[in-house]
Amino acid sequence: MTRLLAVAAVLSLGVACTGGDDLAPVWTPGVTRHANAELLPLDEDDVLVVMGSELGVLRFADPLDPVDDVVWVDDYSASLVLRRDDTAWLFGGGATPDTAAWTVPLSPPDWDGLDPMPQETWELRMTSITAQDDLAAATTWNDVIFYDLDTFTELGRLVLPSFAERVVLHGDLAFVGTSAMGVLVVDISDPTQPVVLSELGRGDAHGIAPDGDYVWVDHNGQACAYDLTDPAHPFIASEVLATGGELLRSGNVLVTEYAVYDVRDPTAPVLAADVWDGLEWNALVRVGDLLLRSGPNGLLVVFDVPWDGWPE
Repeated sequence: MTRLLAVAAVLSLGVACTGGDDLAPVWTPGVTRHANAELLPLDEDDVLVVMGSELGVLRFADPLDPVDDVVWVDDYSASLVLRRDDTAWLFGGGATPDTAAWTVPLSPPDWDGLDPMPQETWELRMTSITAQDDLAAATTWNDVIFYDLDTFTELGRLVLPSFAERVVLHGDLAFVGTSAMGVLVVDISDPTQPVVLSELGRGDAHGIAPDGDYVWVDHNGQACAYDLTDPAHPFIASEVLATGGELLRSGNVLVTEYAVYDVRDPTAPVLAADVWDGLEWNALVRVGDLLLRSGPNGLLVVFDVPWDGWPE
């Protein structure tokens, strides 16, 4: 009955349904220390796992029997992570209103010797951070700050009347998820002078996933594909059922917390497989052919996904 209701809900949104079988996990360790973990893909087989004061590397050379290597670190608490070349940047603040940073040299192909080195501390609390080429962007309550990634000097700042929850960079555009204004589309062709071009929806915005000339946005249970041919005048090209959570766009696939969709044509998404288990997930990442999900319940679930799309 639940399955039939789910399909009916998707049909009501105008999504073509061909298949929609359950996608069974290929590996799950059960309840583990991976609660609220940040996941940073390292290569086709390995992922860096950041869990507060613990670092680890999950190795998926054998997806059915991965190796979980752990490095314990006691003097920091990281909640955000990004990678540039062979260095990972960790950011966190613990109980203070500041944000501290550490760098972790990564040594491919074995990723041995993870040793966080303290960097500077900012007198602000970062709520998210991302990077593209030499540009980094961080949300800090009501601000979005753009940094030179080589020096972490501030280039520009966008002050918002609403809480800034996350930021995603895509070419000359930044997508800023807010608590009350939906997603702001921002021109960052000159990051010293960011300019808001348009708003996508209203209210709280969760997952944001760029897709060429489109961007997928999860508006509390409905993921919409916005056509950005003219970023100042976007419009909804299609929509699918979601759960008000994370989104991942990779290959020809869109992953929501509810399902996997074939989106080779973003204007006509096709429901390919169910992955809904009633749980909340805070991280979705691709590692090789695998989809990894982690959440506050301490579960890490791994799926094998045909990223090129499902057969027609």
